[in-house]
Amino acid sequence: MLGRCAIMRGGIAKAIEYLSEQRSPLLLLVDISGIDLPLSQIQILADVCEPGTTVVALGDRNDVGLYRDLIEAGVANYVVKPLSRELLTKILAPKVAASDAIKASLKLGKIVSFVGARGGVGTTTVAANLAWYLANRQGRRVALVDLDLQSGDAALLFNAELTPGFRDALANPLRLDHILLERTMTKIGERLFVLGSVEPFHDNVQFDASAIDVLFSALRSQFHYIIVDVPRLLAPAYRRALEMAVGAADDDAWAETAAAVARVQASRDSREGVSAFFEKRPPQWTAS
Repeated sequence: MLGRCAIMRGGIAKAIEYLSEQRSPLLLLVDISGIDLPLSQIQILADVCEPGTTVVALGDRNDVGLYRDLIEAGVANYVVKPLSRELLTKILAPKVAASDAIKASLKLGKIVSFVGARGGVGTTTVAANLAWYLANRQGRRVALVDLDLQSGDAALLFNAELTPGFRDALANPLRLDHILLERTMTKIGERLFVLGSVEPFHDNVQFDASAIDVLFSALRSQFHYIIVDVPRLLAPAYRRALEMAVGAADDDAWAETAAAVARVQASRDSREGVSAFFEKRPPQWTAS
């Protein structure tokens, strides 16, 4: 019954430590028995878990209030010990329910789209540095998507060569899935991945807005953040990339993003500006 499962000792503290460095499983069973502040630990666990991970908490407190708090925090289920073979089988059995779909939507990754008022204002630089910071300083899985398929240079900032296939994937959205995305992504370190393409200028590169829907839906289930560099064009697909970022964000997220961008733009060093925002300190300007 266990199949490809892995069993580790240590409870939720060990799970947090492990998942801070390793990929998250599709299903995670974690023991919160004997913990004074289980909700706080669950919130920390949520920060290190990848979107799309289903978390089932095991505990020794038969408390309806605790159950409701855990469900509200995004836990799929709370099971009171002791466990039986039948109960464990029921937990591990695949199932699809409306409540599961609702909870899964709460754990999707955030979309942050950037577009410049004109060329040369540093939009790509800000997007790339924010993606780098979230991946390497905050420990999040980040996808940096460069939608300018002919003159985009996000990958150049990392001195990386793009993997071919992104244009074909956008042109055929029915083929877009997790396997195809993994093949077309360029890996920058352990947690940062770049999607982009370098197409000839004489080509007529077009793709539908529906391709953006499919692309972002697939990415949001695999990454904490999707950072998008949107060209300054009026094509429906690019407008859709901005609309999805608006629809996926709440007021607090927009306030944080606006403050981050303002501080980055005020800094001579883009990476320092992003770091200063997330560390809640004044930026240390680079001497000119």
